[in-house]
Amino acid sequence: MMRTKPRHLTAKKIITAIIGIVIVFSAIFGLNRYNLEQDNADIRGLILTYYQALNNQEYSLLEDLYAPTYSESTQVYIDNIQLKMEAVNFDSIKAERIYPALVHNDFGIAGVISKTTNIVDGKEASFKEFNVILVRHVNGRWYIAKPEDAQELGQDKLKEFFSKYKDTVKYDAQIKEVMETQQKNFQNHRMNQSEN
Repeated sequence: MMRTKPRHLTAKKIITAIIGIVIVFSAIFGLNRYNLEQDNADIRGLILTYYQALNNQEYSLLEDLYAPTYSESTQVYIDNIQLKMEAVNFDSIKAERIYPALVHNDFGIAGVISKTTNIVDGKEASFKEFNVILVRHVNGRWYIAKPEDAQELGQDKLKEFFSKYKDTVKYDAQIKEVMETQQKNFQNHRMNQSEN
């Protein structure tokens, strides 16, 4: 029977092993970070394209931006958007700021501060709002998700997802300003309604 000598761990071997582990974890982290940055770039491009199509009132382009899942409801959403924009005498809309997305598997959410201008009694009326857009990754591409898509996440997961995103942006001064402005506009609108 052959006996082998026990190997002694030397400081050099321990350091080499630690360096190897650090390199492996760094490579994994770097790849995940690259994927996250790529997802954010793709989602940002999607949102910019969406707002540009709205601004140009090119509603036919919207169909390609919505997730191809539940395709029977896509035209309904596009028709509703068009009707709402016509009802408020829509003039323009612009995404002024797009916040980094939070991505989980095939879903993501991104916050957008937009400025909309309508024509009211022959005069321009502008307002800003903060919206959170749900997106979905299908066949290698990001799309705007519809409520039917969100149901696949489940109520609890969706709530957790939005809660995490809310925590991400809640201290942003620009969002607070937009929310305060929205609140003031709403209060002024209600006071004007009660006076009439």
